[in-house]
Amino acid sequence: MEINRLREDKLQILLTTQDMAQLGITYEALDYINPHTRRVINQLLEAALAQTGFLPDGRRLLIQVFPWDDAGGCQFYFTLLPHQEAEAPAACQPQVFSFENSEHLIDSCCRLYRQCSHRVLQSSLYYMNNKYYLVLFLLDGSQGAAEHLAAEYGQKAGRGSLSLAVLQEHGRSLLSSNAVDFLCRCFEKPLPPEEELS
Repeated sequence: MEINRLREDKLQILLTTQDMAQLGITYEALDYINPHTRRVINQLLEAALAQTGFLPDGRRLLIQVFPWDDAGGCQFYFTLLPHQEAEAPAACQPQVFSFENSEHLIDSCCRLYRQCSHRVLQSSLYYMNNKYYLVLFLLDGSQGAAEHLAAEYGQKAGRGSLSLAVLQEHGRSLLSSNAVDFLCRCFEKPLPPEEELS
């Protein structure tokens, strides 16, 4: 295990395959809803506190996990978020995009995963009225790079908790979390030449 304090408010923890086995987790099975995943995250934060002094101290914490190597290791990033105001900022509001077919949806998710995965806090997928609906919680809110990428393949279909509630009540839930990551991993296509060069 390697722990790096990148900034005052950001921490990186690298876990090898052996670390993952010792903790009893795999990248694919990580899910914050799972009690074991939460216990592991607490262990990692305790180790980071002892080694670097990193302490959330009651602040909200953004947790991001990415594959690290082909052997099955992973990298955790912990970022302390600013204290929330009474009203949630635009970045925390769900953005809803509709897609006419699965090909456009998958293309959009693969672009988002490759280019903007660090801007996507959470994502879910619904099916309603013969369309796919991708719900994105974006770190940069509206008018950011992630929203523009999603809009290249689909149409903006709503924003805010009301739009999400309609989908939850009338749509069929296909992926309740990490939809962008899951679809890209399952259906990833080769990069176009212009993306390989950038």
